[in-house]
Amino acid sequence: MPQKQSEKLWANLRDLERFTHLPDHHIWKISVPPSSAPQVIADLEKQFAFEYYLDWAGGLIWLAHAPDLSTDQTIRRAVTQGHAMLFRAEEKTRATVDVFQPQARHLKELSARVKQSFDPRGLFNPGRMYKDI
Repeated sequence: MPQKQSEKLWANLRDLERFTHLPDHHIWKISVPPSSAPQVIADLEKQFAFEYYLDWAGGLIWLAHAPDLSTDQTIRRAVTQGHAMLFRAEEKTRATVDVFQPQARHLKELSARVKQSFDPRGLFNPGRMYKDI
């Protein structure tokens, strides 16, 4: 593939060109073991309509769906191995849905301690990654 074509291909993937016709849709970046991607997609297809594409041999699912809070919750429940990150959504959703997959209590406590050590006054992006950290 000539260099210009290659550069365009990778720029389109980077910029999520696949979803430009869906400007109001929520976009999720879902990382799972590649072998589980087909099952995650099949399970979600039974519950709501969406568009997606795969990267990393199936280990990365880019998924776009019409705004709906219950759909966001469904995605989080479906990802039992790996994690789902809310990549794009309107402010109303971003105020209620964590950007990153909720952590187990011990990991959340560790994250809070690491953040506290780097930012003891809590000045830098409080609540940006997790509401209470």
